[in-house]
Amino acid sequence: MSVAILFVAAAGCKKTKVATSPSLALKETSSKEIPLNGDFEATFSFTDKEGDADSLYVIRRRLNLKGPETKAPLAFSVPKTGGEAEGEIETILFYVRGLTLNFNPLGPSTNRERDTLSIRYVLKDRKKNTSDTVTIDNVIVTRQ
Repeated sequence: MSVAILFVAAAGCKKTKVATSPSLALKETSSKEIPLNGDFEATFSFTDKEGDADSLYVIRRRLNLKGPETKAPLAFSVPKTGGEAEGEIETILFYVRGLTLNFNPLGPSTNRERDTLSIRYVLKDRKKNTSDTVTIDNVIVTRQ
């Protein structure tokens, strides 16, 4: 996968007492109603004691009754934070190369069913420690 699918920016802050495993918390999202060719954005705060977070995994699960399925995780590199323990990660899942990647549309071409997605995010560090999973449910994606 290309980093163009997901834009990740890390901004360091002061060091605090944090756990060895990275921590990931949702700050905000764009609309959960995604129009045709629209993107989905999410911003997270993170902490990592060693400042060695290196990957963000995105797991997309379609919840539609007619075609539920979970796709393999999309993995993205996180820029080095220079030993910083706190920061923000901003993500953008582009419509074709992120949100709908490898999901076949449901329904006839004249009346496509919208996808209902659950999107999960997990941060991993170089020592393979993982954060809690952040789940964003009921992201509705219009299909063509």
